[in-house]
Amino acid sequence: MSGRLLSGRKRRGRGAFPTHIVIAVFVALLILFFWLQFLAAQQIETLGRQIMETNRELERVQRENAALEHAICAETAQERMAQRAEALGYALQPPVYLLLAEPLAPLDEGRARWLPPYPLPPLAGDRPSLPGVLARSQSAPPGDEP
Repeated sequence: MSGRLLSGRKRRGRGAFPTHIVIAVFVALLILFFWLQFLAAQQIETLGRQIMETNRELERVQRENAALEHAICAETAQERMAQRAEALGYALQPPVYLLLAEPLAPLDEGRARWLPPYPLPPLAGDRPSLPGVLARSQSAPPGDEP
């Protein structure tokens, strides 16, 4: 008898699981998969918002920088700087001339090569010009120093 009863039932192999357990595991994995998809989509949306906000701030800072550059250019214009210098009491300074003991260029027939062949007129003011001093020192005898 027992042989007939066993033959009527389906025999299960060693690794076989009941069908309702397999379906439950499959449904659980499916729910987990969709949950992970939802979390990934949520993080992508959050990062997208952060990127958009960062781009807005970047554009705002670039606009501020452009405005500051424009203001700096306006404040450092030559005319504006000259007006501010005059208001602060600064004035143009007269040029400064340096007297040299030796000529800057080698002598050619008693004269420096770079000096013009004609005498140089003195500049306005009480200071003589460098080329004029050099021309006078070249034409003076070696014992006389001005």
